Amino acid sequence: SSASKKVLVLLRGVEGSGKTVMLYEIRRIAAKMALEADTGVVLLGCTEELDALVPFYMWRSVFRSLLQGHSDTEEALGTFLVDRLKPAFPGIEKSLAVLNPVLNTNFRGAVNAYQAMSFDDLIEDILCELLWAEAHARPPVVVLLDDLHNVKHA
Repeated sequence: SSASKKVLVLLRGVEGSGKTVMLYEIRRIAAKMALEADTGVVLLGCTEELDALVPFYMWRSVFRSLLQGHSDTEEALGTFLVDRLKPAFPGIEKSLAVLNPVLNTNFRGAVNAYQAMSFDDLIEDILCELLWAEAHARPPVVVLLDDLHNVKHA
């Protein structure tokens, strides 16, 4: 079907009840289905205590996987991001540095050329745009996040 469907599943339980094992099994099944359908992508993010210190840290592994193949060099990654984001964020090439904490990059430029938006709101909007673009290019996109109790900044 051409209609997109958004689903959120929250799996909660006491420590040691098998949530992570179930998450990895869901990942395995979803990845197998994506491979068989020759479309789709499965992204896994796992949080750590570091998430309490570095905003958006849990998204690093998700976006590292999402951008794999476009990031042979930081320059290539920057070019890809500008091309992908320019329709929604004109002038994004001046603000790629805002993604440094998430992507663990060293892009140069004005940290936030979009003065009407807060730093966190801009990062959030850019990350959503990247996921949305990927979902349209290779549906479905499955994002699995583990150990969210460590997260202070989402």
